[in-house]
Amino acid sequence: MSPTPGHLHRLRKIATRSETEEDREWIAKAIGRYLLAADDGLTLEDAFELRTSPGCQSWWRTESILMRDIWLRALAEFLPQESLYATAEAVAAALDRYATTRWPSEQFLPGPPRSSWNTPDQCMWNILEWNGGLLLSRRQLRRILAK
Repeated sequence: MSPTPGHLHRLRKIATRSETEEDREWIAKAIGRYLLAADDGLTLEDAFELRTSPGCQSWWRTESILMRDIWLRALAEFLPQESLYATAEAVAAALDRYATTRWPSEQFLPGPPRSSWNTPDQCMWNILEWNGGLLLSRRQLRRILAK
């Protein structure tokens, strides 16, 4: 069992102080569950229904993969090719080049440099950021871009 996207969305709204009254009621109930059962072993993850079942991906890894894939598809739009295979090759080549030239100095920035906004470099910064700085194989790229 993985947490629902709705729970994560609510927590993010609360963290940015853009929550609704319904969100405040939800968090109050979760905290109430925690206060009532913490001494019985209930964790905050359980109270907020964020616990990941054994063998399932954590919610943060699921989100990272989703965001990485969104940015990969955006990068592919900058590099149109005649086939999926050629597109994956072009994406891989661009990522390889970026990872060896720009990423080493840009990976510590809080976000992509402003000069790269709305360019392939913005996509590549986000792909590597969401994927922990790791490159993907051509086979993985084809699988992701085919979806």
